[in-house]
Amino acid sequence: NKKYHDALIILEEHLAGHPADVIAYFQSGRCLYHMGKYQAAKDILLKGYSIEKNNKFILSFLFKSLMKLHEYEDAYTIGKERLKIDSENEFVISEFLDILSRTHRDDDVIQFAESHMNAALKSEKIYLKIKKIYFKLKKTAELSLYIDRIAEQNPENVYFRHQKIMARLYAGSDKSKALDEICNVLRIKSYSQDAD
Repeated sequence: NKKYHDALIILEEHLAGHPADVIAYFQSGRCLYHMGKYQAAKDILLKGYSIEKNNKFILSFLFKSLMKLHEYEDAYTIGKERLKIDSENEFVISEFLDILSRTHRDDDVIQFAESHMNAALKSEKIYLKIKKIYFKLKKTAELSLYIDRIAEQNPENVYFRHQKIMARLYAGSDKSKALDEICNVLRIKSYSQDAD
């Protein structure tokens, strides 16, 4: 905490002479955030945000500060701004899913999940968050369709094929389709082992 305190003193002096230095606002906000002073972090980061709205570093710590302050509606707004400028970042996508879930924007979550299917294919963490939200919403049929689409885009991925089977069984769909899928997975596994 001492290093953050010392850094803040230097940054305050710097900002007194350079009030438009966005990076100094970011560094100040980051120090305050790590010191647990979330309201002060939010206030200083908002000053930087008023100068440069598309600074992903300002947006990141402003989002984190708002989350710590339980100001979820404002965090949602900032999260949308972050996503516009950093839409391929797994961490940004994951945090945005958190805020969608916390603000009970269920339809937005499903729409977001559909539009970010590539992110779910690349990141098991994002896929699992989306899956958890579908379960929370008790939308097992929609989850089954979502997993089907993911498995179709990546047919060699045994994990997604397994998820497809589990979703079908959980949704109570035709058990014979689930058994067919199990046979397909076993063929893929057998083929890959034979190739080794």
